[in-house]
Amino acid sequence: NITLIQLMGTWCPNCKDEVVYYQELIRKYDDITVVALCFEHPNSFEEKAERVKQLQKKYNIEYPLLIAGNVNKQESSDLLPFLNHVVSYPTTVIVDKTGKVRRVHTGFYGPGTGDYYVNYKSEMESLLETLR
Repeated sequence: NITLIQLMGTWCPNCKDEVVYYQELIRKYDDITVVALCFEHPNSFEEKAERVKQLQKKYNIEYPLLIAGNVNKQESSDLLPFLNHVVSYPTTVIVDKTGKVRRVHTGFYGPGTGDYYVNYKSEMESLLETLR
């Protein structure tokens, strides 16, 4: 499968928009897997887990949401040493069927951005088609 590794947080509005789009993608393509690494504010693990469960329920998220740590770009970068640094949330790592990282995309153009959203979706789906 092609894997999208989503670095996100429940506190991030663009991440929520991206969740909706990734749900569409996994319904459209049966060979795409999405896994979210959630970086949450520094509360207890239980509080992080509750926030993630609430997000999963609210958006009926069909893919795994893993609690990866605190909202801290350096901590995120340390956890994922193949990235030079995490610039912002969301960040998506696109991994092809052989396990090779094919693209790292930072940010997300949600529906409110109009043509940017349309272009982003087109570019993403063109890339996914080439990786299939």
